[in-house]
Amino acid sequence: MEEIYSAVYVSTALSPLSDDELRQLHEVAKTRNSAEDITGALLYNGLNFMQLLEGRKAAVSDCLSRISRDHRHSGMAIIRRDTRLHREFEDWDMLYSRVSSEGLKPAEPFADWLARKQVSENTRLIFASFQSLGM
Repeated sequence: MEEIYSAVYVSTALSPLSDDELRQLHEVAKTRNSAEDITGALLYNGLNFMQLLEGRKAAVSDCLSRISRDHRHSGMAIIRRDTRLHREFEDWDMLYSRVSSEGLKPAEPFADWLARKQVSENTRLIFASFQSLGM
């Protein structure tokens, strides 16, 4: 069984993104991730992004490098890098959710996914911390 490389980063949007801009960003990410066998999740709170990427180490590293050059954000900081025995978001080329000051609604796919047992407690804590920053 191949180990899965997992990385989580946060960054700050240079200007607020509209819902249409976010949908477009999400569609491009899903397409690229699918082609590179990368899965993961992206949260946006109106000011900051948090994203988890998982897959082969070379593919995730290349993706992070490309993301670091994106003109829509700055201050990208990797907050976790490690290897896992399995994917936490195996069914999602890119699960996406917008977070408000109230956090996630319980019915949202992301909230449901975080509750699944294949998501580690560490990942839940990282994303819960980000959710608490909502705008």
